[in-house]
Amino acid sequence: MVCHTRQQGFSLIEVLVTLVVLSVGIMGAAGLQFSAMRANEEALQRTRATLLVEGMIERIRANAAEAGLKAYATNTSVMPSSTTQTCTQSSDGPAAVAQYDICEWQRELALDGSNGGFRNAQGCISVSANEVTVALAWQGTGATTAQGECGDDAISVARKDVVLKTVVYSADGSS
Repeated sequence: MVCHTRQQGFSLIEVLVTLVVLSVGIMGAAGLQFSAMRANEEALQRTRATLLVEGMIERIRANAAEAGLKAYATNTSVMPSSTTQTCTQSSDGPAAVAQYDICEWQRELALDGSNGGFRNAQGCISVSANEVTVALAWQGTGATTAQGECGDDAISVARKDVVLKTVVYSADGSS
């Protein structure tokens, strides 16, 4: 008479295979979480850059006199200064207001990547007649997605930018 016994429990090999499958799943979930965090950071930077550029355009629109437009026309990179830089507001005409606006924009660009700002940020303002172009370039994370003219070649890796163009009319309706 042959006696058949039933095996109960798990073998060590079954446990090891289960652990391997589970660890691969956990690593995949961790990688997905990391990718989502990086994409969220890039979206936050792009949103903040868009707000800074739109804010500068609104400052220019508020100071749309011909002398003010000429003062905004830096046509070179606006490099960030220090967040502790003092900008003095003056009512000595549109050019003084433009200088104050550019100074404030430099302070906002000076925030570095560790406190919600941008790494290697460079802003550009160009004015041609009544057409205004405001751009902001910075070094982000991930692949380069921008090849704009703002900032020259100073940002060669992971370059990102936001460029907005608008037409500005002076208060009297002339261009």
